[in-house]
Amino acid sequence: MDKETAREIAKDAVQRLAKRLGENATFPFDVIWEYAKTDVPPKLKPARANELINEGYLERTGAVVNASSPGRAGNRGPEYRLGPRFRKQPSTRRGKVTTAGAVRSLEAAMADAGIVITSAELANLYLALLSSPLIILAGISGTGKSKIPRVFAKLMTAEFSFIPVKPQWSDNSDLFGYSPTLNPQQFIEGTLTKTLRAASKQPETLSIVLLDEMNLAAVEHYFSDFLSVIETRRRVKNAILTDPLPLDLPAPDKHDQYSDLRNLGLPSNVRIIGTANMDETTRLFSPKVLDRAFSIEFDEPALTTFAVATRRDYDPSGFHALMVNLLDSSNPVSVDEVFSDSETLFEGIGTLLEEVREILRPSGISFGFRPRNDICIYMYHWQKQDLASVLSPTAAMDWCFLQKILPKLSGTGEALREALEALLTWLNTNETAGNTNPLSVTPLQSRPWRRSADKLQRMINRLEVEGATTFWGT
Repeated sequence: MDKETAREIAKDAVQRLAKRLGENATFPFDVIWEYAKTDVPPKLKPARANELINEGYLERTGAVVNASSPGRAGNRGPEYRLGPRFRKQPSTRRGKVTTAGAVRSLEAAMADAGIVITSAELANLYLALLSSPLIILAGISGTGKSKIPRVFAKLMTAEFSFIPVKPQWSDNSDLFGYSPTLNPQQFIEGTLTKTLRAASKQPETLSIVLLDEMNLAAVEHYFSDFLSVIETRRRVKNAILTDPLPLDLPAPDKHDQYSDLRNLGLPSNVRIIGTANMDETTRLFSPKVLDRAFSIEFDEPALTTFAVATRRDYDPSGFHALMVNLLDSSNPVSVDEVFSDSETLFEGIGTLLEEVREILRPSGISFGFRPRNDICIYMYHWQKQDLASVLSPTAAMDWCFLQKILPKLSGTGEALREALEALLTWLNTNETAGNTNPLSVTPLQSRPWRRSADKLQRMINRLEVEGATTFWGT
């Protein structure tokens, strides 16, 4: 049997599945083969998913589910649903591009640039960029952490700055700048200061700064002042402002060539994306860093997926709309700005996190308002941008928990093991049982969160083997 025959068998199987389960069905990929008339050799099965997606037969929901077939029992993988061939498309005004449509086009454009990343993963990155000025892309080497921001910036027609972190950095002088001891009236501008000053003069242009391998040095030593500035973000009328950067500027004179730097803060059109390889050559992140960042991990790339196999036509007209959304000065800086619009959602998120905190309390682990607020704002944007068609409610909440709560868990001892096992049970609690349309569940009823559960199980396994555990490198 050749690949073309396998593809036709898969298409026919999906059509049979659609008739049996209906257009709202969600399922692991291996379910499809249960509806095939002819057996397909195992070696020809993996690549069929991308072909079916490209031809509109399937879409990923962004969630993770258990495999269905006996031979793969216990394995987890992407959740799928029927693609646009099986659904009536809602009517829209001519020329109107939805955020979900733009994200799908972005996935195809990324593939065209040689990057394997799903629309759900891109939606997650996009929501993180809407919610926070600082993103950390962590994981094993060779997964595209440095290339993704570069290509993303190019597609958004954004300014892009590349700053490699050096292991010897022990203060912020390389980033911010300094006044030489022998010439205190001069200021040697740092690489980040140059970028921020340029961005402040082009507020209508997105500026992406890639802080490459940011944990080669202790992040708190060279980045602590910047993290404190991020914390001062606030709305003043229609603008988002921060306190000035603590630059080591000379005292002003009557000509003051540094006047434009004295009140330079973090422009609202700037996003800092740091990459981090988690191995024995790097440092772990402190709570101060984790509280202020979304930590997106790339640790299990789909090795059967090739970018060349996912190339397809796409509409780039929506990329500008994505950038405009990122630059929108009305985007909330704090929860109270949009609380009245999302009161039920926000209070529900708070209740879920209270449950988690009670589970973790015996281990001495807790968390405060920042993670809760970041999750609330992320989910506010998910709802406002109507991204459920590329990132299901389950996937959105799962990623929030994975990126804002689990990175804070680490330690040793029996109390921690018991707390993590209790949390694992909580994550695997099925709140959607009996729902005939899993995509219609609310975010607050969207468990189980399989992606977080898988990560937590690995953390528990490490604790049992090594006597200590951490989120990173697990």
